[in-house]
Amino acid sequence: MKFNPRIYPVIGFVLTVLFSSFALANESESEHHFHETSEDIVNGLTQGTNNHQPKTRSLFGGTDSRSLKRKKKVMVLQEDVQPGKYSQVEYSSNENQGTSNLKIQFAINSAEILAESYGLLDELAKALNDERLAHKKIIIAGHTDSSGDTHLNQHLSIKRAKSVRHYLQHKSHNHKLKLEVIGFGDTMPLVPNDSSSNRRLNRRVEIISE
Repeated sequence: MKFNPRIYPVIGFVLTVLFSSFALANESESEHHFHETSEDIVNGLTQGTNNHQPKTRSLFGGTDSRSLKRKKKVMVLQEDVQPGKYSQVEYSSNENQGTSNLKIQFAINSAEILAESYGLLDELAKALNDERLAHKKIIIAGHTDSSGDTHLNQHLSIKRAKSVRHYLQHKSHNHKLKLEVIGFGDTMPLVPNDSSSNRRLNRRVEIISE
């Protein structure tokens, strides 16, 4: 089979676009402080009270004040006293919170954690056993992008947070971990939901320490 030489510039252009998109995605994740190691997670969760760790971003409002309205309070979904039931409550931010964004991957429209995220969850389990977090209250917060119904997104977000808690308590054999879960749904985007790469950034699990 003979190849048409004219196709090589086209292939080169396509590869350039693909690699550029990949690089931009990685740069965006770095900019918004997605953590991958236990040490980074611990540092993120202690940044609110440790003066040696810079405060990177508020839980409410992200880093771009031009496009995101800064919020102090938002309605979240939390577990009810009845198993399997949820209730909406007002959640407030404070300056002493530490946060860690994690790119935990789930099956589409599901709370099933994909195997590719097990290593990251193991790093999270290691971080939560660190003595620097021994007296911290830990909350697992689920976030989605704005695709789909807002009500369903909020329920999906708390179910995903529960899946993360289940992994930490059972798969890592650490049944002593006391972890709260809440669901923000699509109410707290890091960036505007105006592109596929931005929506990917907004689909995340955030660990909060108080």
